[in-house]
Amino acid sequence: MNDSKLGIGIIGAGFWGSNLVRNFFLQTDCLLKAVCDLDQARLDQQLRHYHSVRGTRDASELIASTDVDAVVVCTPPEPHFDLPAQALNAGKHVFVAKPLTLDPGEALKLVELADQKERLLHVDHT
Repeated sequence: MNDSKLGIGIIGAGFWGSNLVRNFFLQTDCLLKAVCDLDQARLDQQLRHYHSVRGTRDASELIASTDVDAVVVCTPPEPHFDLPAQALNAGKHVFVAKPLTLDPGEALKLVELADQKERLLHVDHT
């Protein structure tokens, strides 16, 4: 294992999240470390395909993981402020599936927090 590779943790393994799991797993410059989903059956399905990845149903556990450098949030939009804020406060880079937040004021707070913590905040959109 190469410690210089960015450790990735993904929260949300539904339709779009499963695409992100696959794509991050296939990258050569990062390592997919963990996948989180509240639905145990969905989580189990991902873990059957990606044996080297650990699974959890607890997003806070994933965010606190010392081997996770960047957190991908691909959930329904309601936690798109709380989860990225928690990850940024934990010193993680954050990649969020659109929308960044449901409230433009909260989106601005995330941008300011990322700047304050000197971490990247990225919004995924096609």
